[in-house]
Amino acid sequence: MTDYFHATTTTYRPGEVLGIQNRQVPEDGLMLEKLFEELRPEDKPQRMCSIFVTKLVEDAAVFMQAELARLGVADIPTYHIYRVTAETVFETPMVLIRRAETLMEAGQDASEVVHEYWSPTRSWQWLEGLTLTCEVLEQVASPGFIEEGGSRVRYDQDSRLAQDIFPTAP
Repeated sequence: MTDYFHATTTTYRPGEVLGIQNRQVPEDGLMLEKLFEELRPEDKPQRMCSIFVTKLVEDAAVFMQAELARLGVADIPTYHIYRVTAETVFETPMVLIRRAETLMEAGQDASEVVHEYWSPTRSWQWLEGLTLTCEVLEQVASPGFIEEGGSRVRYDQDSRLAQDIFPTAP
């Protein structure tokens, strides 16, 4: 079993086992999730049921902040970061979710991006982990601004790589 970090607005206690989630997706994100599900290899977990984890605490914090902003939460509520352990985690480049969304918004085919998401061939730096179950070990302190800044820099580097590999048509 490997340790990861999970950020959430839900309060947990050490020893709690988190199971399959039923994520609510805003209406404008359903087509994107449908494409990811249609192209998902059978041996990979469904995104809609997964618990999202990261290897680094700062990535968990940045993920939660971005998720709350994406959902349009005006006042970012208190969120918690937990160190968790999971037996099976599929790691994938998070930036490709946004890249696929951008291509779809431009009316372009995003299937190559989705294939890279499910079967990465590049050296991506910012990975999100998908797991169907994990155990809460402990709540951890939020990282500092410097650590979060480093996480954002790595995400931005992945974003530039994704734009180079999967450009938007003129």
